[in-house]
Amino acid sequence: MGQNLQHTISLLTSTPATLNALLRDLPETWTHRNEGENTWSVFDVVGHLIHGERTDWIPRVKMVLQFGETRTFEKFDRFAQARESQGKSLGSHWMNLPICDRKTWINCAD
Repeated sequence: MGQNLQHTISLLTSTPATLNALLRDLPETWTHRNEGENTWSVFDVVGHLIHGERTDWIPRVKMVLQFGETRTFEKFDRFAQARESQGKSLGSHWMNLPICDRKTWINCAD
């Protein structure tokens, strides 16, 4: 099966709505609970996805499309969401969720 960019964009574009539908009404006792030391909660994972989209995935896609394999990626801080999410609720995350905005991905693909 070959890669179809339009199918990938369709799949990625549905991610925010899917996550929102699954998680928005869950109590914080579920979404903020992790499984122990060095594990992440649902809240942490959503924050990580938001941070990764803004600072890593989209910039990397643009870099590869512009420069091919000639440039090295910038280092990605896998734990930055802990700082960026402080004082926020899972509900407020949805307001910042840029994950796979269709227009952004289409612009990258051009």
